[in-house]
Amino acid sequence: MREEETTTLPHEPTEADIEANQPKAGGFIEKTSSKIHDAKSQAGAAAIEFADKAKRRIADTSDAAKVKYTEVKEQASLKGAEAKVAVQSSFDKHPLAYVAGALVAGVAIGALLPRSRKESDMLASSGRKVRNTASSAVQETKEAAQAATDAATDTFKQHISE
Repeated sequence: MREEETTTLPHEPTEADIEANQPKAGGFIEKTSSKIHDAKSQAGAAAIEFADKAKRRIADTSDAAKVKYTEVKEQASLKGAEAKVAVQSSFDKHPLAYVAGALVAGVAIGALLPRSRKESDMLASSGRKVRNTASSAVQETKEAAQAATDAATDTFKQHISE
């Protein structure tokens, strides 16, 4: 028997040619996989570091806010106590002025209330006299209340500035 010779055309590569021209896939895949793994590790470490820094900054800011809140709260409490003492002192010095102020407020509220028809009919002439007298009293009370308010304001300002 005669062995048959196989000939290949120059434009048709053989399996051996194909394998010889192929890059080594195992080495490339390993290098790529290693680089991907390294990149993932670096990204994870950076994310953890960023999160830790953010947590520390948030904690520091929160602590600073708590301290500031406590300071402001204490200052407000102190100023409120000082104002209370100043008003009490003013009331002790000028009690009639406060009574006059309350009277003015009561009269003003009463004057703002609408009159009924029955009230107007029953109090027509005497109502005018009472209104005139009340108007004079209101004016005098306003003046006294203004003086008391000015005195209380001055006392309060003196206590605050000390």
